[in-house]
Amino acid sequence: MITLTIMDRHYYGNTINEAKAKAFDDIINQDLVKIESDRYVVQPGDSLYSIAKKLYGVGELWPDIAKINRDSIPDARLIHPGIVIRLPKLVKI
Repeated sequence: MITLTIMDRHYYGNTINEAKAKAFDDIINQDLVKIESDRYVVQPGDSLYSIAKKLYGVGELWPDIAKINRDSIPDARLIHPGIVIRLPKLVKI
């Protein structure tokens, strides 16, 4: 059994990844996270990964942004400054 302690809270799992997942689910929840807007204007140097990391704290959520914008971004590797993209709502799973 693995014990992960974050800010005096304990999370238990059979592996470190399981404990991290439990901590993530607890920390990233509707009560603690509020998305002010469901749109984002792409800035110079942005990628979908960097946008996901900046707005959600987890870059690996970039496919969710790509999926919701597939009509306006045919190639997720090619986004241009100034375009407005939609953002998926962050929900607790």
